Amino acid sequence: MKNLIDPKLREKGMSYSQYSDLLKSLMEKGQTTGQDQSVDILKYAKQNVKRMEKLFSEIEILPEVESIIQHVSVPQTWFVLTEGWCGDAAQIMPVINTMARANNSIEIKILLRDENLFLMDMYLQEGKRSIPKLIAVEKRSSTELFSWGPRPLELQVLLDDWVSSQLSFEEMNTRLHAWYDDDKTMSIQREIAELLEKVLVQDESTCCN
Repeated sequence: MKNLIDPKLREKGMSYSQYSDLLKSLMEKGQTTGQDQSVDILKYAKQNVKRMEKLFSEIEILPEVESIIQHVSVPQTWFVLTEGWCGDAAQIMPVINTMARANNSIEIKILLRDENLFLMDMYLQEGKRSIPKLIAVEKRSSTELFSWGPRPLELQVLLDDWVSSQLSFEEMNTRLHAWYDDDKTMSIQREIAELLEKVLVQDESTCCN
């Protein structure tokens, strides 16, 4: 069953540039988003800001993905739940933003997870508040179109295996970012585009019936 999303969240949500500015502003104060302001969390948050800046300047949308995005005609809002300390989010947020920017019918609204747990708890991953979480919503009806996250399926399988093998957090973190570097955003783009295409097919079917 598709969820109805409170349209008031659009007013609360940030653009990508506002989110990026927030992270940089907090970093200048030696802080990040969320309640945990430990040394380790701040170290990861600082690395994430650099990853986001680098990735943002390098992303190229695949032609087949851009073609699917260009076919969106019904206005959508892409809500994304995230936090500045999340390593997956640093690798994914710039990609989602770049995809959304490819069509004026898509707007992106970024929400901090810990300030929006009521929404996060509608999209748990195996009972966990895993981020980032993309929730695509039809703007007019506020009805969920699809959701995606917190990471590409192939990487999720690997991560589950690493956890089962009791690898240290540092080792898993190193392997995770190495996977993202090798994948070059291809899996993120293709998985989101596949979900978006299913919505477009459904829209066409509804129009023709």
